[in-house]
Amino acid sequence: MLETILHRVLEQSHLLMSMATQGFHLEAQMVCQLTDNAVAAATGTSVQTGQAEEFFDANRDPNGNNYLYGHSKGGELAESVYVNNHSKIKEIHLLNPQPLNPYTLSPDQRIALESDKVDIVIVEGDYVWFLGQLPSYTRIRIAKSNGGNSHLYNSVEFDNSGNIISGNQPWW
Repeated sequence: MLETILHRVLEQSHLLMSMATQGFHLEAQMVCQLTDNAVAAATGTSVQTGQAEEFFDANRDPNGNNYLYGHSKGGELAESVYVNNHSKIKEIHLLNPQPLNPYTLSPDQRIALESDKVDIVIVEGDYVWFLGQLPSYTRIRIAKSNGGNSHLYNSVEFDNSGNIISGNQPWW
């Protein structure tokens, strides 16, 4: 079950991430993504956030049966959509997201990120999590890395039952 979710996280992440860079060559896409990461880390707002909001508005279930998934940059975009629409979203599942800048969030948005709807998994050793401000989130699970690149979605180590194996807490 969780592996299926992680695959959906990657697919959704790439869907959101690719919206702003469609038609560009891979090298240009990487430059756009890195530039947007720097802007988001400095200002707390991604230039792709508006597009992610439009995507959500155009595709959301009006009855509130909405789930968000995000990995890396797609996680930051999913978080942005969530904090602005948390009453319309049942759950959000993030893997190694670039965090939102907590100093740009309203008190209501900070509270939304602490709700039971939020599931954030950080693989021990992930480096993208630190692209943003030091996180103020408390609802984070640290997963053990299987020894590969700790940022990739397939770096999570599972037990025989398919549960995430807990990893070591980071220094913060």
